[in-house]
Amino acid sequence: MDFDPLTPTALLSALALAREHGGAAAALRHIGVGLDDVERFEGLPEEFGRLLAGTTPGEALSEALALGLLAGQVAPRPRPRRSLDPSSFLMDHDLLVQRAEGQSILRLPWFEEDLFVGRQLADISEMPAPVRMLCVANYRAGLAGERGRFRFTSYGHAYQVESVPVRGDDGRVKAVLGIATPAPPPAGRLRAAEAFDRAAERLERSAELADHHADLYRATSDAESEAREREAAARARRAAQRARAAAHRHRSESRGPFP
Repeated sequence: MDFDPLTPTALLSALALAREHGGAAAALRHIGVGLDDVERFEGLPEEFGRLLAGTTPGEALSEALALGLLAGQVAPRPRPRRSLDPSSFLMDHDLLVQRAEGQSILRLPWFEEDLFVGRQLADISEMPAPVRMLCVANYRAGLAGERGRFRFTSYGHAYQVESVPVRGDDGRVKAVLGIATPAPPPAGRLRAAEAFDRAAERLERSAELADHHADLYRATSDAESEAREREAAARARRAAQRARAAAHRHRSESRGPFP
C-alpha cells in the first residue's frame, strides 16, 4: 500500500496529547469529540462502530481506537505553518460567546479573549459594523443548521471563517462554532497602521464608556459593578495601547524595504 508520510507525525502528535491528558480517550474529549460520537463521523467503516460497541471505557482496545480518531483530528496538512494558526469560538443561540481558543483572530484588538468571551457578538462595539453584521448573519445561518464560509478584512488582517452548526444528542443545533484562519494580508503597511489606529480609538471610547458606567455605579454605592466596569476600562486601554504600538510598528516598517 502507499505510504503516507503524514501518518507518523499525526500518530506522534496523538500520543503526545494522550500522554498530556492521561489517555487517548481523555485527549479526544478535550478537543470536543467522544468515542460515543463516532456515529456522527462521515466515512468511518461500519466495522469501527461494531468494534467500539464491544469495548468498555479505558480498556486497551478503546484506547487504541481513540488514538486512531485523535490522530485523524490532529493530522497536519501540507500547508504553510501560518495557515495552520486558526482560532475557534463557540456561541450559544443568543450569540453569546462561551469559549475562544487559538491565536490568529485573537490578535485583533476587538477579538482579545478577555474582551470577547462572555459577550454577545452583536453588542461588541469595538468590531467595525460591517464585520459585525457579516459575522452575525453567518452565525445566525449556522444556528439555523446551515454550514457557511465567509471572508473579511479588518485592521490590516484578512481572515477566512467557517461557521459550523453544533448538534446535540437530539440532533438539534445547540450552538455554532466559528473557525477563523488567517488569509493572505492586504498589501500596504500604511493602511494596516491606519486600521490599528481606528481600533485604538474604538477601544479608548469603550474605556471611557466603561468609566462612565463605573461612575454611575459609584453614585449608587454598587461597589461590585463599579469594580467590574473599572476592570473593563483598564482592559480596553491596555488593548488600545497594543493597537497603537502595532500602528507604530507598521509605519516604521513602511519606511524600510517592505511594501
